This record gives sequence, structure tokens and C-alpha cells, in this order.
Amino acid sequence: MSNPSTVRSSWNAICPSCLQDDALDVQAHVLVRLCRDGTDADASGDGSHEWDSDSRLRCGSCGWTGLVRDAEHACKENPEKDVQRPSYTRIEVEAALCAWEHMIERRDTEPYASHFEGLGSAGMRSCAIQAGRIAEAVYLQMQSDGYELAVSFDFDMVPAVLDRLDWKALTDDNQFNGAPYRPDIEALFDALCEANPDDFYRPDPKADWMAKAKAECIRQWQYKDLLDDHAERTEAAYQSGENPAEFVKALGEKYNLIPASDWMA
Repeated sequence: MSNPSTVRSSWNAICPSCLQDDALDVQAHVLVRLCRDGTDADASGDGSHEWDSDSRLRCGSCGWTGLVRDAEHACKENPEKDVQRPSYTRIEVEAALCAWEHMIERRDTEPYASHFEGLGSAGMRSCAIQAGRIAEAVYLQMQSDGYELAVSFDFDMVPAVLDRLDWKALTDDNQFNGAPYRPDIEALFDALCEANPDDFYRPDPKADWMAKAKAECIRQWQYKDLLDDHAERTEAAYQSGENPAEFVKALGEKYNLIPASDWMA
């Protein structure tokens, strides 16, 4: 749902010395074209830039030098606070607004009331940004596990996630010296599935393929039973990953069917 917006989020690396991520230079293996007036990496036609955790790295901001693995370790040891991020994607903003809407609705009940009293609306808005990102991460975990959402993201999933967060830890994270709060996203999704199993489902790829193919039978040939009359060929086409529209077109042409566009004109 979201796109990386920093070197930290793209490469999981920061400078171990100054903790910045916007001036890291990695020593990579690159093919370059030898030219009369120098070299040209683009002209070689290769385009690869090969490097790994053992490659040399330099921070152009503070002058630190070391290995990529050092920068990766520093990133793990110094998790980024949401309040320190310079920008957010549209999806992250939308998720934060969904979180804020639920928090405002529940602001007079726990676990939200005491934190609104302590931090005020301004402080809780920062918490809403982080809570929304956590809800988005749970949504992505759901997709990676092969599930789809049977209810709404904004009015159902986001509230369910927020009500399971450790709000003391989350609000502390949004203070200057507070410890980072990184909940177990997979455990959060498992808890949602256990509590609300009807909110999630695993799509049936074969049913989806068949539905598309049957729609093509009508659109191309006005022959709704084409697949049933050639069940073995249809099953083979699905198993081999054929495009449903292309399969239906080839099947109709094999049996010399008249296209619907011809006889319905």
C-alpha cells in the first residue's frame, strides 16, 4: 500500500556515526564503457550495480567509512520514530485519518481517554499517524498471508487494530526520549483472525479465472456452455496459467464458432 520514501525504508541502512541516511555512498561493481574521453556506465548496456553487506560504504555527510552491514546494523539498533519522518505517502495519510477518526470517536473511553487528557489533541494526532501506519502494516501482513478483507478497512479493520495496541508504549514513543514501539504485526493479524474470522477470506483463484472465462464465452461467442462442453481443455488451460480471454478466443476459433460481433451486428 505504501512506497518507500527514504533510504532507510528502501535499503534498511543509516550511517552508524551521524544516523543520517541521505549521503551514503556504496562501493559497487559496475560495468562501464571505455570512451575516448573517459568512461560511461550507461553506454555499457549492462546497468547492474552489484554490492552486498560486505561492500565498502562511506557517509558523505560526516565522513564515516565502513561496511554496508555496519549501516544495516545501525538501522536496526536505531529504529526511526514516526514523528521524525519528513514526509508520508497518500496511503499513510489516509490510514492516519482513519485512525484519528476512531480515536476521536472513542476519546472519552479507555484506553484513549487518559492519553487525550495527558497529551491533548495535538499530541494524540502524532499518535494517530503511528497508529495508522501500524494498521496499514497489519493490512499488508493480511495480504502477504493470502487473505482478503471482507469488511471495510476504515470502519472495521483500523478500529480493531487500534483497540489492540499498547497505548502507553505508543504514546511514549511519540515523546522525545520515549522508547520505540514496534508491535508484532503478524501477532496482531493473528489476533484479528481469531477474534473476527468472518472479516477475512482466502480468494479462490480458480473460481476467479472461471468467472472471467465464462464472461468471455458470452462476450466473444454468446455461448455460455462453451467451457462445460470442453471441460478437460478448460481445466488444462487453467492449470497451465493461460489467459482466460485468449483461451476462450482460441477455443472458439478451433471449433469454427461465429463471433458474436458478426451475427449480432
